[in-house]
Amino acid sequence: MTTESDVLAFLNVHPDFFERHPTALADLHIPHEQSGGVSSLLERQVLVLRERQKALESRVAEMVRHAQENDAIQDRLMTWLRDLLLIDSLIERANRLADSLSSAFTIPQVKVAIWSQWPSAQEAPWCVSETSTLKDVVTGLLRPMCLSAQSEQAKVVLRALAMPLGAEGSLALLPLRNGASPQAFGLMVFASPDAGRFTASHGTAFLERIAEQASAALGRLGSPDLNHA
Repeated sequence: MTTESDVLAFLNVHPDFFERHPTALADLHIPHEQSGGVSSLLERQVLVLRERQKALESRVAEMVRHAQENDAIQDRLMTWLRDLLLIDSLIERANRLADSLSSAFTIPQVKVAIWSQWPSAQEAPWCVSETSTLKDVVTGLLRPMCLSAQSEQAKVVLRALAMPLGAEGSLALLPLRNGASPQAFGLMVFASPDAGRFTASHGTAFLERIAEQASAALGRLGSPDLNHA
């Protein structure tokens, strides 16, 4: 008895079958999924090709949308960095960093923590002690990390920075370090009440760019060089 697998195997071995038997296409009729009637195999193939075309068009449209979104983010990134670098004072750059990031990228909460030895930075709200528990969190954090507000690591950060965030929230941790230095000199925290804003499944490419650029703009604050900022 011939099975469906036998038919499929035969057609795979003899792809020119319908070329040698063109009337078979018109004679074969199969149920039509949408109307409930029947259509020729050729009509069915046309329908399948149209459905595939629609699916491909949808995927292309989605790719274009993502590309446009990435371009928009890149533009905001460059504008944010330019405005930051136009500020001459390192202390003032650090003072404005959180607000500028929140505004540029529509982030509900942004906190900056830097363990700086600059005398003029000691009273700044972003300057934290060298013994801060935040330093333990950043140790070994080579790139930005996204996590749930319910994680133990997140709870340590939120408590240390006095950041109010519900249990359903999410946050991103961005280490600040001078170049390839293994030691971070600070931490930026992005937080949102939306659990889906910062998740482990999301890419961190743009977060890495932000961390690198902020580090370059503020790097001397984490240096033992105590010249006036």
